[in-house]
Amino acid sequence: MKKICLLAAMAASLHGFAAIPPTTYIQGVTDAKDPKTMYLFRAEDGAMAQVATVKTSAAGTFAFAVADPEEGFYYVSDNANVNNLSHRIYVKGASTIEMDIKGPKAAVRGGSKENQALMAWQNVYDDIAIPSWSGIQYRGTYEDFFPIFESFIPKFEAFRKSMKSSGNKRFDELMRYLVVNDVDAAAVNFLFMPRTKHPKKEDYPAYYHQIVQPGKYADTRVLQLGDGLRRMNAYSMYRLMGTGVKPGKDEMMKGLENDTLKGFFLVNGLGGYRDQSALIDAMKPYQHLLVTDSLKARYKRAEMGLASFAKGARSFNFSYPDINGKTVTMESLKGKVVLIDTWATWCGPCKAEIPHLKKLEEELHGNTDIQIVSISVDVEKDKQKWEDFVKKEELGGIQLFAGGWKEFTDYYRITGIPRFLVFDKQGAIVTVDAPRPSTPELKQLLLETAKAK
Repeated sequence: MKKICLLAAMAASLHGFAAIPPTTYIQGVTDAKDPKTMYLFRAEDGAMAQVATVKTSAAGTFAFAVADPEEGFYYVSDNANVNNLSHRIYVKGASTIEMDIKGPKAAVRGGSKENQALMAWQNVYDDIAIPSWSGIQYRGTYEDFFPIFESFIPKFEAFRKSMKSSGNKRFDELMRYLVVNDVDAAAVNFLFMPRTKHPKKEDYPAYYHQIVQPGKYADTRVLQLGDGLRRMNAYSMYRLMGTGVKPGKDEMMKGLENDTLKGFFLVNGLGGYRDQSALIDAMKPYQHLLVTDSLKARYKRAEMGLASFAKGARSFNFSYPDINGKTVTMESLKGKVVLIDTWATWCGPCKAEIPHLKKLEEELHGNTDIQIVSISVDVEKDKQKWEDFVKKEELGGIQLFAGGWKEFTDYYRITGIPRFLVFDKQGAIVTVDAPRPSTPELKQLLLETAKAK
């Protein structure tokens, strides 16, 4: 298309002779009568991550250019709602993929052997995919769908036997997994869509009775699908249907035989919490399942999103080593009023407060109800510099090393130091922006908090 050629020409003129990264061009036309916004998503950890949007022309044409794309499944849709029907393509390196979208179907040309294989499967799969994933747009009941499903199964089995190598081992392995997972997902998803009639188990086609099997979710391949988490959750619900077992977290996870999948199942449900304390308490027994950096980050974002810094709110339970290597946590300081000084050896204003902090320590000497804690945000490579500074300046209190701007500063949204925070004996927030030691108000605040019941 002219638009794609123009994009390529512009890239060439801008870069001159510099190397242009491999780019995939996705261009197509829809049969939509009015101009629409088209969305491009890619699969990321079992969910849809938006890559780009573009308005269709008056003629319904659209085009995306993805520079240096990550290999894997991408999805084109005319709806921002990722749960709606979308059109799946496979992107790898530099290529051009053409799409002709007519209603719920898309013809895909070019791109690669991978897309040819995927399109061949989609042509078969559409028989059950469209009525299953179209939701309320499909008016039929199980009495209409189940005969379609049963007539589809021989085509599905024939397709599996006819599958050939694309030359891409990674794709071929994923494709073998995909076709089975697609059928399971369509079968199960149909049951969960609003219908005027619902089947009993004895009405189910034979295929339904073998969907739940050991090993179905024993590895992380489902996370390579843009709706993988949705499929995984639906499978877990289906496994419990008719058993009388309440679908709590533990029961739902019994069908998942992989800790990473269990972790994603858990973090995928964090949006249902409205109280940070409830979230922390509920997730405490499951922290060992947050086995990847992505899972830990998603949990932390959810926790931080519910953070309330009002007086009396729950504190963040940090865990950092002290000058002797002993781990100190916020939890271990309960029973004392805690003043936290967030600082670094390179910070001039921080160092200017040190004499005042030392004086405050002297004035509070003997008051066992108050504990002063200093958390350094010096980076890991400067740890020795921090240790030397603490010893040379004879800094008192508890000296902790965070190793950079990490969980503590992220949680309390600290962007500038020094920053002083005060917590009561129960570990609840008094203030996350306390007066500095160079002002008399801080000492007064500490003493009043220590006296409070």
